[in-house]
Amino acid sequence: VLTASFWFKRDTSGSKEFFFSAYSAENQRISFLIGSDNKLKVEAKTGVTTPINIAGSTAITDSNWHHVLLSFDVATGRKQIYLDDVAESVSGTTGNFLMDWSTTGTYYVARSIYSFVPVYYYGALS
Repeated sequence: VLTASFWFKRDTSGSKEFFFSAYSAENQRISFLIGSDNKLKVEAKTGVTTPINIAGSTAITDSNWHHVLLSFDVATGRKQIYLDDVAESVSGTTGNFLMDWSTTGTYYVARSIYSFVPVYYYGALS
């Protein structure tokens, strides 16, 4: 099982903001963000395949600290988002989040991978 977790505290709501994003030389990318609908999302794409996107169910509009955890079970392909230790009802496409990061890649914290119009995270991360 692969996991990623962190704490966040928003300064604003209603705008798309990126917690983490990465891009590899093989056109593989993954982003963990909060959407303009204020819900947690993961967007991933491996090469030219169909994007793998999942979204949580809870809108986060307050400025309190929240703990988030993304879990991906490699064996079953099951993806789960936890918000404040509670499993979110997750919607989205199925597919494998596993990517080859053995080649050169670019990693961002609090920013999208898009250099032409970067999208940032405005708030606190821990």
